[in-house]
Amino acid sequence: MRNSIVGHRRLPGDGCPCAQYTTSARVYVWRCDIQRKLTITIDEEVYQGLQQQIGRGNISQFIEGLVRPHILTQQDLEEGYKAMAADEEHEADAHEWAEGLIGDALV
Repeated sequence: MRNSIVGHRRLPGDGCPCAQYTTSARVYVWRCDIQRKLTITIDEEVYQGLQQQIGRGNISQFIEGLVRPHILTQQDLEEGYKAMAADEEHEADAHEWAEGLIGDALV
């Protein structure tokens, strides 16, 4: 796994001297034996901070670790719902709570 700087480019600003530079970095993201390359654009200051804090060889793993919890597949959702439905105690508590809400609405 490696990260490499692809290049610098100026953000749109019509030649404005205050236009910022960004760094494009190749980020390699993998899952099991499948690996995909993803190119992202981030501010130079953020990239330098990642290199200093995380380490040049660890940025891809760091980003994947941040993103992965926010990505759920349909299968993940179905398995989660099945597991919750199988928990009879939790289901009874949820039913009692929902019934209590109905009673509050009628008052």
